[in-house]
Amino acid sequence: MAPSSGRSAEAAQDAGRIRVATLLSCPAKPGSGLGTFVLGLFERLKRRPDLELLLIAPERERGAAGQRGSQLALAWRQFCELRRVRPDVVHVHDHPVLLGAAVAYRMLEAGLPRLIFSSHLDLATPRARWKRLMLGWLMARCTVITVVSHNSAEKLSMMAEPTPRPDVVRVVPGAASVVVREKTDPAVRAYAASIGHGDGPVILQVSNFVYPAKVAGTVRLLEALVQIRRRIPSVRLVVLGSGPLVEQVQAERDRLNLGDAATIPGAFLEDLSLPASLCDVHCHITGQDACPISILEAMHAGKPIVASRVGGIPEILDTGVSGILVDDDADRIARAVVELLENPGAAREMGMRAQAVARSRYTWDRVAADIEAIYRGTESAAAQFGQAVPLGL
Repeated sequence: MAPSSGRSAEAAQDAGRIRVATLLSCPAKPGSGLGTFVLGLFERLKRRPDLELLLIAPERERGAAGQRGSQLALAWRQFCELRRVRPDVVHVHDHPVLLGAAVAYRMLEAGLPRLIFSSHLDLATPRARWKRLMLGWLMARCTVITVVSHNSAEKLSMMAEPTPRPDVVRVVPGAASVVVREKTDPAVRAYAASIGHGDGPVILQVSNFVYPAKVAGTVRLLEALVQIRRRIPSVRLVVLGSGPLVEQVQAERDRLNLGDAATIPGAFLEDLSLPASLCDVHCHITGQDACPISILEAMHAGKPIVASRVGGIPEILDTGVSGILVDDDADRIARAVVELLENPGAAREMGMRAQAVARSRYTWDRVAADIEAIYRGTESAAAQFGQAVPLGL
């Protein structure tokens, strides 16, 4: 649980640095949208000589939903760590119980540290009223709250009572970067061989198997794959992700007799440039999402995208221009994918337009500038709850 820097608070103050402590309930590593976000943000912010970044995170995921004892134990350890390192800014990602630890620290310090709470999730899950009241009370004690989409900002009032103060909510969309490889790259060919792929087109979906609404989207894509194969028998679907519901998805694949056409290893791949470079169409079919990092990665890779018209996704993709948005219908999903696979020139142009958007808007330099401004208290006052004007766009 030790922070990533061993310098004392006094030394940081003498050097004129702002000391920022980031609280997580899981390790910061690739394999999840949150881990990718924190790593990308740290990579840029550590270049600022007057910022000292401290990461307070367990060695493995702790405090999962429903594990009250584990949640409280993690919150206590992180509260004690905050008392030891005495940061100027505390940044909590997603976990309400850790937000409680940060609020307790801020109150003990007479409100001096800036407290930032970032929600990266689609705020769609109903909560008991006492949870909404508690979340609203905690959020009202934050200096700034960030969300990754306008849609999430609108939903925030339904998740927290009372609604957070209008002047503290900011929309800071995510970012991505990916190595672009050719299909002829030896590493890409080796990856293709490892999944038993031949010469046909490849559809890629990257999504976890934790939330039922996301799993339902993957199942719908499998149903669409049955129809896609009628037009393009050689097509292969690769679904990368992990989570407790993976066996449910694999069972649905087998029920649909797609064992030879759908690869679902039940794990993320650390080097996503391999499947991203192999694929011809990137899909993100889901029942909920806010600002999926996997879509941003596909955009940076210049891939044509078919994605669900839910949550914050329509804020990322302009349908028919930088991607195709679809409803929760296997027929429509299949038609959109087939259209791209049968018209490679149009698909390539769509991917290039998506790439241009990603390179101008969804970059780590932009995210780092937005977050650093929030740390310093110089963020734009125009980005208010209900308006949710994105910083840096």
